Amino acid sequence: MPHGFGCDQIRELIAQYQQDDDVMASSFLTTILLVTTDRTLHDDVIQLLKSLGCKAIYLLTQPLVPKGPFFYSSEGIFRAARLYADTEEAFTLSTSAVSSKEYNRYQTVNASAYGATTLCIAVPSRLYATTKPLAGMRVAVKDVFHLNGVRTTCGNRAYGKLCGPWDVSSAAVQKVLDLGGIVVGKTKTAEFAGSQEVIGDWADYSYAFNARADGYIRCTGSSTGSASAVTAYSWVDIGLGSDAGGSVRDPAVAHGIYGFRPSHDGSLERNTPALCDSKGPHTWAEIYGLGMIDFGQHWLDACHTRTQTFRPLRLLVINEYASDRDDVQKIFDAFVSKLSKWLDVKTTSISLESMWQSTKPDSVPAAESFAAYFSRCFMEVLASDYWSSTARFRDDYKQQFGATPYVCKVTQWLWDFGSSITTDQRQQAITRVGVHNAWFNQQVLGGGDECILLIPRYDLNYRDEYLPPPEQREFFGFDSNLHATFAGLPHLIMPIGQSTFNSVISHREEVFPVSMGIIGSKGTDIGLLRMVEDFLISTGLPTGVLTGKTAFLYHE
Repeated sequence: MPHGFGCDQIRELIAQYQQDDDVMASSFLTTILLVTTDRTLHDDVIQLLKSLGCKAIYLLTQPLVPKGPFFYSSEGIFRAARLYADTEEAFTLSTSAVSSKEYNRYQTVNASAYGATTLCIAVPSRLYATTKPLAGMRVAVKDVFHLNGVRTTCGNRAYGKLCGPWDVSSAAVQKVLDLGGIVVGKTKTAEFAGSQEVIGDWADYSYAFNARADGYIRCTGSSTGSASAVTAYSWVDIGLGSDAGGSVRDPAVAHGIYGFRPSHDGSLERNTPALCDSKGPHTWAEIYGLGMIDFGQHWLDACHTRTQTFRPLRLLVINEYASDRDDVQKIFDAFVSKLSKWLDVKTTSISLESMWQSTKPDSVPAAESFAAYFSRCFMEVLASDYWSSTARFRDDYKQQFGATPYVCKVTQWLWDFGSSITTDQRQQAITRVGVHNAWFNQQVLGGGDECILLIPRYDLNYRDEYLPPPEQREFFGFDSNLHATFAGLPHLIMPIGQSTFNSVISHREEVFPVSMGIIGSKGTDIGLLRMVEDFLISTGLPTGVLTGKTAFLYHE
């Protein structure tokens, strides 16, 4: 604690510390370290500190430690952390930096809080923040990214057993560390970032909970734990996830939080298991104005941020993506109307199928609909890569343990399907992806930065639903996520309101979140985020969401 001012300033400083930081507690005031050039203290200062419970005061003439709570022992001075119970079962493990000087290397924290029956996460004080851009920001990392010094499981016990702690961090995680962010833990993921949707699909690790509504709405996946943690805990600022077909965006919808998939060029993320994601890193954010904008403008790559300021000249709505719930569509329409008025631009509605029929390339058969032409592209490419990229894992596991590694039934189906895809089938699917990208960018978005696509979204499925076996499910088709997936476009999921439903769990009326997807042109990432933030601030709408049962204080 710095010294050199009166009692009123000391009271204000302590109050500010306790307000800004959830680790700082009154019990830390029993021993106070004052950094001062004075050799003595005024009696009124001593009496004030005594009244606050201080039993020992130490004076230092040199600032040996930064501000914040610390523990002292014969071994030295150590930073304090607060243990939070992971009540929603979002994390696989708790982590902390080995030391304040060795911020690049982490260790697993094995500790329990009194009365907790779940994993506990050690959260450091925000008062230790440095001058780095993301200093003090607490980040939960999906367990498909490597963290130096910590084991990666990819949601599969066999993978975690085969691979010990890693001596390198994935590029996306390393950038967080370099910018001053703090990784508080690894979060649960669908196995190998796959397609597990309900409790029955999860075999190796328990399915995380969604804190919204009655507590039993499904989390979806695959960035399951990251979404769960951001939704439930105010002590998590950002969740890092991965997204190929919707692994960040779908859970963002289900939890009523902001989720962002940046522009990408399809290149692999460095020092990340290729089996997890072929489309690069993507983010979760809880508090939009204080989280995603702050985080995004520093963390996103230069190739994602060429457009710093962005105002579209046209808002586009596709009729085929209209909601099947009137209340959701009403909230969406009202929000789009406000955005249109604020931007002073026109909203255009189109039929995707009609536009496809009138403008599709000559190479496409005349009778081929948009939905039919692109229905198998994503799964054929994804499953083929999923199978081939896990070959080394299967071989290494069998060589080391003399057995085939266990995977859940959904993963096994993806492997079986992927192994059946021929080279020609995969190439044809990739060719069709290219057809989509050229057509969508030119015909739908208009070939420039002047248009954004808006889509209503919600999810009211339950976590304990019984689904058919994977081989009987319908994995093929085309949904709104795939436009951005195929073309590498920035795609933001933002909560825009909430409505009510009659819960079969609580047998009362509950509130569920309503979201909107926004797809822009490649490279407009930061401009798009800033535009949304400017709109929310200018119109007096919430720039963030709440943790817990409801995303907002109000509902329609």
